[in-house]
Amino acid sequence: MLAQVLAGVGTNGVNLSSLFGKRDLSELAGRQEELRGFFDTLGQSLISSLQSVWTNVIQGPVEQAIQ
Repeated sequence: MLAQVLAGVGTNGVNLSSLFGKRDLSELAGRQEELRGFFDTLGQSLISSLQSVWTNVIQGPVEQAIQ
C-alpha cells in the first residue's frame, strides 16, 4: 500500500525530492573508514555470538546424539 501511495505522489505532479529530501552520498565517502570499522565490529560480534550459541547450546546435544 505504501508503494502505491508513493507511486501516486510521484506521478501526480508532486516533487518527491522536496518532499523526502535529496540524498547526498558525498558525505558517506568521507565517512568510509568509520563505516568500515562499524561493520567490521558488527561482523566480529555476530561471529562471536554464533560461536557462543554453538558452544553453549548446540554442541552438547549434537555430540551426545553422535555418540
